[in-house]
Amino acid sequence: MQVLKAENIRHDFGARPLFDGLELVIEEGARLGLVGANGSGKTTLFRILAGQLNPLEGSVIYPKKVRVGYLAQEPEFVPGATVFGALEEGLAEVTALQDEFSEVTAALQTETDHTRRAALSARQQELHDRLQIGGGWDIAPRIEEMITVLGLPAPETRLDHQSGGTLKRVALARVLLSRPEMLFLDEPTNHLDTRTVEWLERRLAEFRGTLVLITHDRYFLEAVVNRIAEISLGKIKQYPGSYSAFLEAKKKEWELIQRLDERREKILAREIEWLRRGPKARSTKQKARVDRAKSMARVRRTEKDKPVELLFDPESRTGRTILKAHRVGMSFDSRPVVSDFSLELLGGERIGVLGPNGCGKTTLIRMLVGELEPESGYVKEGLNTSIAYFDQKRAQLDPAATIWDSVAPGGEHVLVSSQRLHKKAFLESFLFPAPMQRLKVGLLSGGEKNRLLLARLMLAGANVLVLDEPTNDLDLPTLEVLEQQLVSFKGSLIVVTHDRWFLDRVVEEIYAFEGGGVIRHYPGNYSYYLETKAAEREAERAAQERLRAAQRAETPAAPRRQGLHYLEKKELETIEERISSAEAELTAARARLEDPSVASDPAALAGLYEAVRAGERTVAALYGRWEELEAKQSGGE
Repeated sequence: MQVLKAENIRHDFGARPLFDGLELVIEEGARLGLVGANGSGKTTLFRILAGQLNPLEGSVIYPKKVRVGYLAQEPEFVPGATVFGALEEGLAEVTALQDEFSEVTAALQTETDHTRRAALSARQQELHDRLQIGGGWDIAPRIEEMITVLGLPAPETRLDHQSGGTLKRVALARVLLSRPEMLFLDEPTNHLDTRTVEWLERRLAEFRGTLVLITHDRYFLEAVVNRIAEISLGKIKQYPGSYSAFLEAKKKEWELIQRLDERREKILAREIEWLRRGPKARSTKQKARVDRAKSMARVRRTEKDKPVELLFDPESRTGRTILKAHRVGMSFDSRPVVSDFSLELLGGERIGVLGPNGCGKTTLIRMLVGELEPESGYVKEGLNTSIAYFDQKRAQLDPAATIWDSVAPGGEHVLVSSQRLHKKAFLESFLFPAPMQRLKVGLLSGGEKNRLLLARLMLAGANVLVLDEPTNDLDLPTLEVLEQQLVSFKGSLIVVTHDRWFLDRVVEEIYAFEGGGVIRHYPGNYSYYLETKAAEREAERAAQERLRAAQRAETPAAPRRQGLHYLEKKELETIEERISSAEAELTAARARLEDPSVASDPAALAGLYEAVRAGERTVAALYGRWEELEAKQSGGE
């Protein structure tokens, strides 16, 4: 069954067209991943589908009414909002039901007309049932769970001056609390650590609604979606299956396109040769063939989105040791963040740094690049070491400067791998067209700022790249190019990222924060790290089981009791009578709850609701105990 249908969507931003006549159908229960290059219109289409933006032409139809949840890439909150207040917004529907329940209950206290009282009583019961099903009576525990799992600040914390990562996590908690039937998530894994990303994967696996997702995290995409929709050159095409199935389908498409292009060029070459034979060949009789040759010559090769052009080429070579950290330590408020850490970075080594949010990864990186002095130990650079640092907060970019001035200020040319290039062409290779190059940096999106930082890194000519969350906000094509260039980079590399796919392909060693400032070395990529941790957990489980077995062997076994002892036999003899009595009390409580006269007394009404719930629990417990005693009696016979 269709849950959403987009018809004839057209949208643009001034002279920049995005869609024209775009059509999209989403089936109920689908888990759709939306992919495409930066600037292809993913977020714009996302907002149109979620009802956040009206297209210039066309319409989005929901055949049946559904609750829609929307997570923006850059979430916003009302000024002065607190963490708790923002999360309560996700429960607006539940709180509205609670408010109406209170209003109906108050109205029952004064209503004397029997018919209207009956209607109010029926509405009160309906509201109670909806709140019961939707978890409306336990809002506080649900909010507390989100605060704990997503590592949010204290509930009373104001959001006005919080980091982008905190705001994103609060917004994610807010939309999950709303329990939508159709969920739109734009880059939900940004600023989440690996453990929280895995929690979100499990949470979405349990989600029974329809999901539409934009993410650069390819492992997350692979784990969560069952369908891919690709936006390219203003068109959208759906592919069934996971992200890996999409890659296979794209590979076959490009192979087919390449074969068709090669065939067309061979035919065109023959036609050109024929045309060159002389006037006889170009007679009126052969006019159709001439026209065909001209037509083929005008056909362009299949268009595709232009990728970013990256090339990290060290300008100088270094000695054997690039960077040395010796017993480095740092703490905040007497809490160790980095404790007794040592590292000798050699030429060509590729290191990944892992750990949960707030554990100290950026603190470690800042000490390694010389921005922060360690409390203990020292960091020393090797001979000819030149470090280029990618700061996840993008502090190196001046929001008031233009894109043009942010790259090699004061000149019109840049030097890339000993080649002198004009800045206009260089910036265009990073997908900043000429009209855009005079824009202020503060107006750029997160992905555009990251591309600008990558451009600056290329010009540094450094032999050590230190990248703190470089994958945030980058599109998949740019990520693939970045991976390829980092793999071929001749210098040394230190990367902090939660992108597991990226880590698997780029780094060869892992340094993982494991609590209390302890950082442990794993000599392999992310997959090796996972395998090692799984093997350690299994070994620990087996060791604990052996210890318990040894303890059981040392403890004299108590004589096995057969059947029921005396008190259990007496309990079994009377339990049926107790169950009958409990069921009768429950039936009576339910009958009193349905009495219209009770509806005028809120205190009595609340007490009866609690009595019914307590009665249901008692009956269930008695039946469970009966089954337990019967089973034990059968085992002893």
